[in-house]
Amino acid sequence: MRYLTILTSLLLFLGAIAMNLTESKGLPVRTAFRASQPLDEPRRTILNINNITTWVEDNGLFPTITHEWRNGTYPKGTAGVIYAEGIVWGGKVNDGRRSSLRVGGSTYESGLVAGAILADATGNVIGREDVNSSDVRAYRVRPDWAAADLREDAASLFMKKAEQVTDVEIAELRIQYEKDWNEWPAHKGAPFEDRNGDGDYNPAVDVPGIPGAGQTIWYVANDLDSAKTYTFAGAPPTGLEMQMTLWAYHLPESHPLGNVSFKRVRLIYKGTPSTPTDATIDSMYIGQWADSDIGNAGDDYVGCDTLLALVP
Repeated sequence: MRYLTILTSLLLFLGAIAMNLTESKGLPVRTAFRASQPLDEPRRTILNINNITTWVEDNGLFPTITHEWRNGTYPKGTAGVIYAEGIVWGGKVNDGRRSSLRVGGSTYESGLVAGAILADATGNVIGREDVNSSDVRAYRVRPDWAAADLREDAASLFMKKAEQVTDVEIAELRIQYEKDWNEWPAHKGAPFEDRNGDGDYNPAVDVPGIPGAGQTIWYVANDLDSAKTYTFAGAPPTGLEMQMTLWAYHLPESHPLGNVSFKRVRLIYKGTPSTPTDATIDSMYIGQWADSDIGNAGDDYVGCDTLLALVP
């Protein structure tokens, strides 16, 4: 098969003391959840099962929702520590005609669109999924969706205080969890616990998401939209499909994993409709990009621990 799969796992530990964030960077912000997309086909959703929240869109963007909420909050319900984040990559594409450096990914805007890359039986790329298809969306599951108290979950999803959440909103959220459970896109690459060992996802038997996780988000995006790639980095499409998995564990703040969220990015080189089957990417680099805001955005000093593979 003509593709290269690159798998990375990024652990995000937000251990900083978050202070009130009131400054404006003049960069793009998103509108509230309900104004952006119907709940049953979300373009955007939130990881919020423990003491961290993270907003994500199905095109690879980790956006700022409002200047008050930012992208990520820690501790949950207090203040933001991440303005925006995303995955960025670059490499030399050898497509049989010439070698060219191409860059893609997401920062404040995304060079991707939602959906998988489509190929025929021989592996030749024929296009991409329709972004308006009902099964092209950000999927979110939690194993206890049927019986759990979803008030706190709904509060951060709808950006409200818990006491402001209505019973109707909780019911809508529970319906969405059930829908994503039943329609979990395992056939596209979404992870699941195969309890009967038959290799196929059966919602009546199997458990969608990362085994043991309290909440999992999954979606797939691609870089076949040349308008997006040229706007993002001035480069033509590479032909990369990105499968994003986010997960966290339902644990209290006192537990170390109650302050941790996980991100797994799988990049599959499938090429474009004009790419020959023997095309390759050489000298490719992948990076986790983030604009961290701790207090005043003008004096942020953030770093990473290379030995523990921790980034803020």
